[in-house]
Amino acid sequence: MAALTDWSIVASVEQVVGVRTETAISAEGKKHVGELRMQFAFRYPEDFEPVITDQLDGLDVHADLLDPFDSTGVYPDAPFPEAARPAPRTSGPDGRDEAALSITF
Repeated sequence: MAALTDWSIVASVEQVVGVRTETAISAEGKKHVGELRMQFAFRYPEDFEPVITDQLDGLDVHADLLDPFDSTGVYPDAPFPEAARPAPRTSGPDGRDEAALSITF
């Protein structure tokens, strides 16, 4: 009840997505002791203030597809080299463009 009625939590939560509970009862001492653990999954809205520093003059779209891929190729000038696993590989992306599109505004 404390977590779900605390105004600082309720005011910032968009939705309660789920609650998971675990219970345990122990009689190791003279008295029975009960324990309840609860995990809450909350959905928070993302708040941000967009900042435009430069005028947007164009847009480049690159497609490095999962299939087809080159299992042995190594491309040193790949647009996004961190996205490709080193050869040999069994699936893509492989670091090369299968398609690209440039849009000028």
